[in-house]
Amino acid sequence: HTQLHEVLERIEQASASRAAKNLATGVFEILAAAEAKVHGGESGDVHLHEVGALDSVMDILGGAIAYTEVGAPKVTYESVPIGHGQVNTSHGFLDIPVPAVQEIVAAHNLVTQPVDVAGETMTPTGAALLAGLSAVHVQDFSGSAGQQGVGAGTLRFPGRANVIKAIEVVDG
Repeated sequence: HTQLHEVLERIEQASASRAAKNLATGVFEILAAAEAKVHGGESGDVHLHEVGALDSVMDILGGAIAYTEVGAPKVTYESVPIGHGQVNTSHGFLDIPVPAVQEIVAAHNLVTQPVDVAGETMTPTGAALLAGLSAVHVQDFSGSAGQQGVGAGTLRFPGRANVIKAIEVVDG
C-alpha cells in the first residue's frame, strides 16, 4: 500500500526537469482523486495499490519526461477502446472498466468506445495520463505525420494489437 505523498516523494527525487515532475505529480493527483471518490475519503489518505507501484511511477514519470522533452505538444486522441470482463486487483475481481477508470473518464470527459475484447484495454494509469495531458478528442486523425512512436503492452488480446501509437502532426 502506497500513499500519494510517498509517490510524490519518489517523483521529487527523480532526475527529471521541473516540468516533467510537475506533470507526473498532476497525473498522480488525478489518480488519487479518482481513488478517493471511489473509496471515500481524501486523496492524501487513499492507498494507491497497483497505480502506486514502482512500474506505474516509472510509466507516468517516463511519459512526462518524454512529453516535456518533445516540447509539450497538444495531445489529441481518438476514442479509447474499453474492453469487458473482469480483472484481478488487490481488491479482488473488478468489472472492466474498473471504478477508477470510470471516475477519471467521467471527471475529465474522456471519450471511450466499447470494443469486443475480453480484458482491460484502459487502465487507471492510461486514463490519468490522457487527463493529465489535457488530451483533446478527435473523430479522425488528419494532417501529415511527422515523427512517430509506438509502444506495445505485454497483455495479448486475440485478434487485436495492444499498441499505442503517438504521431506528430506537422500540418492539419
